[in-house]
Amino acid sequence: MAVAGDDNRAPSEQLTFERLFDLLRIEKGQQSLQRLPENYFVDLITYLSAKAEQARHAPKSDLGSLDIAVQQLRNARKMINEIYDRREKKIISLALTKSRTESHIVDTSHLLLEEMSLYSSMVNLLREYRGGIIEQVFQMKRPFENDENAGVIKQSFRGNASAAMNSSISADEVKAANKKSKAKNTVATYKILEDVPEFMGPDMIMKGPFTKDDDVELPGDVAKILLGNGHIAKIE
Repeated sequence: MAVAGDDNRAPSEQLTFERLFDLLRIEKGQQSLQRLPENYFVDLITYLSAKAEQARHAPKSDLGSLDIAVQQLRNARKMINEIYDRREKKIISLALTKSRTESHIVDTSHLLLEEMSLYSSMVNLLREYRGGIIEQVFQMKRPFENDENAGVIKQSFRGNASAAMNSSISADEVKAANKKSKAKNTVATYKILEDVPEFMGPDMIMKGPFTKDDDVELPGDVAKILLGNGHIAKIE
C-alpha cells in the first residue's frame, strides 16, 4: 500500500475541536495515511492541556459551561485515540508489505518521526520471524534452528509457550544475539538537513532535538528513521 502525496509536511494549524473532527474524517475516509503537521503530537498535548484547564476553571455555578468543557475533552480524547488506531493499522499494513516484498514502492513520507520508529520496529520484527520460521521450514529445519537470535526469541516465548519451546537458553546464544544487535546499531556521523523535533527512538528513549546543518553521531536504528524521512545524510 503506497502513500501518495507531495514532499512537504502539512502546515501546522491551530488545533481545535473542529480541526480534530476533520482529521478523523479524513483518516477514516482514505486508505492511505494523511499527512499531518510535524508537531502533531505536541499540538495535541497543547490542546488537551488547554481543554483540561478550561474544565478545571469553569465556574461551579455555571454547570452548563462545565459540562460542555468536560464533554468536549472526553470527545476529543476519543477522536485522538481513533485517529491513532486507524493510522496504526495503516502503518502495520505498510510494514507487512515492506517485510514480505522488500518493495521500494512503499512510501513512508506521511509518517511522523514517532510513527517511523513503530514502522521500522515492525518491519525488523516481521523479517526476523519470517526468516526464523517459514524460511527455516522451507529448508526442512525447525523454526529458529541454529539461529543466533534463538536464545532471545525463546526468552520472549517463555511466558506463554515454555512447554512448546522446552529447551534451555545457553549463555553463548544470548551473547551471539547481543553481538548481532550491537553490529546492527553501529554509530556513524550524519549531517542534519533540516530541524528535527524531539522524538522517541526504537529503544523508547527520547532523541533530539537536532538543528539543521549540525553534524551528529547517531546509532543505526535512529539513523534509519531519520534517513527514511530525508532529515539526515551520512557523512562519508
